[in-house]
Amino acid sequence: MTTGERASTSTSPDNPDFHLCARHTHVHARARSRVRGSIVVMTSYDWNAQTYAENVGFVPELGRTVLDLLDPQGHELVLDLGCGDGVLTAELASRAGRVHGIDASPDMVAAAQDRGLDAQVVHGAKIAEAITEGRLVAGSFDAVFTNAALHWIPAAQDVIAGVHQLLKPGGRFVGEFGGHGNVASLSIALHAARRLHGVEPAAHPWFFPTAAEYEELLRAGGFDVRLIEIHHRPTPLPTGAAGWIETFGDPFLGDLDADTAQAVAATAVELVEVSMRDSHGNWTADYVRLRFAAVRI
Repeated sequence: MTTGERASTSTSPDNPDFHLCARHTHVHARARSRVRGSIVVMTSYDWNAQTYAENVGFVPELGRTVLDLLDPQGHELVLDLGCGDGVLTAELASRAGRVHGIDASPDMVAAAQDRGLDAQVVHGAKIAEAITEGRLVAGSFDAVFTNAALHWIPAAQDVIAGVHQLLKPGGRFVGEFGGHGNVASLSIALHAARRLHGVEPAAHPWFFPTAAEYEELLRAGGFDVRLIEIHHRPTPLPTGAAGWIETFGDPFLGDLDADTAQAVAATAVELVEVSMRDSHGNWTADYVRLRFAAVRI
């Protein structure tokens, strides 16, 4: 495949180039942004692959532990539910027999394709619909892997039901995403900043369950839960709170006019600086992760 050439998007298990990817819920075909001062505020929510890599490139890097938990085998067909720009998917593809992924973001899918991966756009909560349309094949996967994606999909039961349909009996569902208390400081700061600027707090945009809550959903969805745990993972932010808000803050800012959005973002950065920024100027976020491994019954 030549540089820049798009890989085949066929989802058939018979396709020898069967590598795909999927991540994220709030997606529009085109991204718009407002540049005010030092903060770029996304106003039409999309995943810009370049911005994502610059501000939160640690996401796939820190997903390698979960990949080890999956322990993909050379004969297996694995779905990557939330491949994003394909960084971690490429490593998964080097260890599994064949990899197929889905992502809700067209820009991320294009970035994954640029890495030589075969990617298509499928929303994680609409797997059943994709099966009905013939874009995914029920009962064909040995495992489903997901990293840093499921907290963007509040319709957790739909995701679990779709994964159950895709897996063979005894197939594995392994992943990690935001758990209860994840990025609490940033969330509280953004809610508070809205109030300080005279606007009501936004609805909480993420799904951050406790281990007990998610285990209950998995068992109800036909899975035997082998491992589920919450762990705290303080996470360095290479571009600080401002970069994090640029990448992930749209649910709190997208309904505001340009000046108000910029002011709210700047205030939120000021509010968290005392707790997140050290004396050397390094920023660390209070990440909490939920890690799980389950088997389809």
